Amino acid sequence: MSSGDSTAPRAVIGGKLYDVNTATLVHDWDNGYPLSDFQHCHEALYRTPHGRFFLVGSGGPMTRYARTVAGGVTGSKDIITPLTAAEALTWCERHGAGVDDILHHFDGVEDA
Repeated sequence: MSSGDSTAPRAVIGGKLYDVNTATLVHDWDNGYPLSDFQHCHEALYRTPHGRFFLVGSGGPMTRYARTVAGGVTGSKDIITPLTAAEALTWCERHGAGVDDILHHFDGVEDA
């Protein structure tokens, strides 16, 4: 998404603005299903200029992004979920973020 894109995902949650236009993309992931598949899921982890993390997710009606609507269940897009740094780090570890990206965005990662 380009900077200043008025259609880019953003939301105010708990008095904080989470805006893709001003945040840095840490890592994005999709489960490999085609967009037309009910199980398709895409998530992108961002970090705000103040160091807060949030996930922007979308998916089909058989994913965690399913929404009930009149007449059934549908998928949704651009659902913003704030994450703690610990939750964001766990998400990165589970979704294949590179070591350099993790070390760049997270404090406290130590040698084993």
